[in-house]
Amino acid sequence: MINTSYYIVSGARDDGCATAILDRMGVPNPNTPYSGPKVEAAENPFFIHALVSGYAYQQSTDFMADVRDRLFSQIAEVNDYSKESHARNRRGNSGRQKLENITKNLHLVSQTCDTGIANADMSIKLSEEMIVAYNAFCSGEATLPDSWRHIQDSMEWILRTWQCQKNWLVSYKARKDTAMNFVRIDHLMISHDLG
Repeated sequence: MINTSYYIVSGARDDGCATAILDRMGVPNPNTPYSGPKVEAAENPFFIHALVSGYAYQQSTDFMADVRDRLFSQIAEVNDYSKESHARNRRGNSGRQKLENITKNLHLVSQTCDTGIANADMSIKLSEEMIVAYNAFCSGEATLPDSWRHIQDSMEWILRTWQCQKNWLVSYKARKDTAMNFVRIDHLMISHDLG
């Protein structure tokens, strides 16, 4: 019988991703040698990649929620600004200051979207390469075990989720641009009125 060792390197002792991977592999206590039943999927070298990719995507949903919340908060600010009296009356510095704050916050949202899009692009590329490698790895197998087909399904699902996440971020940037256009128009009107 051949023993296989897996090393999961983590930056933190209490890293939830590493713990979740070990749980998924059926390892109840990572501090003691595992002697339980063999995990069929663990014989596939892509198993851990699929797990890590899935957990990375789950963690990125917090990032997406933050971007969405910050964007819609600024869109609400733009809407509120257009309804306020100083927007209609163009009372100078208070309106200008509010517009400057909205502009700054929209730029931060834009930068965060750019970071997320770059991360999604890299995740998409990695997922595509892993699927190609996985297909090459499995090409010699006449019949794949069910657990291996599940790994392939997982990797394909992860690829689609990264693509969707990128699309959402691109749409958030477009909404940010629309809000920014309203801010620019109002800012120009205030500058004209003060000038």
